[in-house]
Amino acid sequence: MAEVEICRPDGERRFIEQVVFTIHTEAGHRLATLTTDITARKRSEAALTRSEARYRSLFTDTIEAMSIVRDARIADANRAWLMLHGYADRRRWWPGHSRVHPPRGPGTDAAAAGDGDRRRPGRTFFIRDLRVDGP
Repeated sequence: MAEVEICRPDGERRFIEQVVFTIHTEAGHRLATLTTDITARKRSEAALTRSEARYRSLFTDTIEAMSIVRDARIADANRAWLMLHGYADRRRWWPGHSRVHPPRGPGTDAAAAGDGDRRRPGRTFFIRDLRVDGP
């Protein structure tokens, strides 16, 4: 299988995926190809890559403290978040060191089972951690 960029007679550039295989017949062996136009997929992949780069830049370059939480642990944090929590040197921080807990008590998402609170459960969290240099 190979991905190849081609230029059509009208000058348009396209991407194709080509698979070459052997067919055994009574007349002998023949080569056959399956060719698929994958231009739309390649353009989508390029757009996704650009979008991810813009997001990453927004996340890392903002002055707002931001973190990404997965499975109740902080998976990533930007420089502003690290500075806020006392990690001037990113090498002193490791992903997953802080647990994220849903709030407890009346009127919170965790206690919202039928008390009229229309917020979706698990949408509000508190981060319980300390700065490296103290509270």
